[in-house]
Amino acid sequence: MQRNTHRCSGFAEVNGTRLYFEMAGKGRPLVLLHGHFLNHTLWNMHFDVLAQHYRVLRFDLRGFGQSAPYLTEPRPFFWHEDLWHLLHYFELKPASLIGFSLGGKVALDFALSQPDMVESLVLVSTGVSGFHIKERTRGKPLEDAFHSIEQALEQEDLERAADLCLRTWTIGPHRTEEQVSARVRNFIRRGTLHQWMNQSHKVLQPLEPAPPAFERLEEVQAPTLILAGTQDVPASVELAEILRKRIRRARRVLIPDAAHHLILEHPELFNRIVLDFLATYR
Repeated sequence: MQRNTHRCSGFAEVNGTRLYFEMAGKGRPLVLLHGHFLNHTLWNMHFDVLAQHYRVLRFDLRGFGQSAPYLTEPRPFFWHEDLWHLLHYFELKPASLIGFSLGGKVALDFALSQPDMVESLVLVSTGVSGFHIKERTRGKPLEDAFHSIEQALEQEDLERAADLCLRTWTIGPHRTEEQVSARVRNFIRRGTLHQWMNQSHKVLQPLEPAPPAFERLEEVQAPTLILAGTQDVPASVELAEILRKRIRRARRVLIPDAAHHLILEHPELFNRIVLDFLATYR
């Protein structure tokens, strides 16, 4: 483990896995959870800014980045239980959680299972257990896009799969490639390809809570900020509105000229919105 005054990094062995983490800053705990096929570097433009105000933890989810899928043999697990063990490992509770995509799904499941450990929630382009975007695209143009991605992965044509993912999620259904910065496109494409070539995620056996979060949204107690890009796939924008209506203490902010990876397209705006929201509950 590497340490300085308020910064450390290393590995935490919890819940049958080894999770890579980085922590910086001091003050109230704030945890950053990345999305599918990404890792802790998703937060490179946010980590130090947020650490000026909070004790910030970012880590690689099980099977992603530098985190191991398992220490011994594969077994079923819940993502949010990994988070529970990690917060106890560092004694970071209660904490505010910022989750992007899959990370938002994990944060929401955690908030429902451990409401006393969550101070506030920020859900960004979020997933929700029990809400399946693929099912929402049946009979619509995006169904073909998702099918093409799955087909490319089955054929192990990773370059094509990465291009299709970029087209679908990062660029979005209503924009051209030229409307998204090369910085964002290259970051997502490289990160996705690296994870797919590593393939450690392929042995994962994640479980969904029963009942899933989508059936329990009215039970969320934490104040919740929902962020979505107006250029994201329609089902994601629709989900953001559902969350706004059903989570009692929720408010939604739509980011124009951004798709799924809005935190990379508008990092300064994201930081400002999040810090303003978190300051309300300090």
